[in-house]
Amino acid sequence: MFRLLLVEDDAILLDVLRQAFTRTGWEVEGVQTVADALAAFERTPPDVVLTDKNLPTAVKSGITTAQAGVELVRTLRQRDSAVGIVMMTGYGTAESARDTLNLGIDEYVEKPFPSLSDVLARLDELANKARERRAALQTPTPSLLDRTLTILVAATGKRQSAILAVLGGHADRVLPIINPDEIKPSAKSEGADVVILDGSSFPEEVTCLVVQIKTRIRSAACVVLSQHLPLADIKRLIELEVRALIEAPVEDERFGDELRHVIKRVRRLPA
Repeated sequence: MFRLLLVEDDAILLDVLRQAFTRTGWEVEGVQTVADALAAFERTPPDVVLTDKNLPTAVKSGITTAQAGVELVRTLRQRDSAVGIVMMTGYGTAESARDTLNLGIDEYVEKPFPSLSDVLARLDELANKARERRAALQTPTPSLLDRTLTILVAATGKRQSAILAVLGGHADRVLPIINPDEIKPSAKSEGADVVILDGSSFPEEVTCLVVQIKTRIRSAACVVLSQHLPLADIKRLIELEVRALIEAPVEDERFGDELRHVIKRVRRLPA
């Protein structure tokens, strides 16, 4: 039996969802606040967390209700790299989807659900994946901290030069690619650990390229650089397990800090 932690401040919706998931064989614990969610998570770790984005907060906490769900996801992902996490919201925006993508959620869904049966099927997939992740964590693997990464940089012109300049201080193996047709075979033949895809260089192809890379080498961490992606595209990137979406322009000083942070985060994940 899979375990689900359901976090929803609307008591009626919480009860409806709890009954629906229980009828399909899930063991469900439903809570309405961040504090109760954290306590339940520590008490009995679930396979999947399904949480609302807007949650009540303490008056003196300094964060808004819209930030509460994001902060909950941040905390849970720090505590458990294997658990499946689904963010649900009645007010989906590209900004909130990007923020939660970068925290490592597995799905971003909008309420009301177009199809509850589709959500249930997806939760089953995530529960199985969570258990596979936990099993993998029990198996000793070489730490990414202890070896050189192979990083493919798919970009053109000055944008590629700017990305390479940021990565120049690392002792990693960095391979530039300018032809999108070379990205997929190169990722496989070079055993890429990280593939950085610049959306400005390939604006019509980024999602397709991610699909191709994940088909060839599922373990590769994909990082997408793109500004002003619509919500539907970001949700698709979340489904494809893109590791990070960086929207800062490459000429902005924030870009270097964000990219270095992403590489550091990738290193801490199991090989």
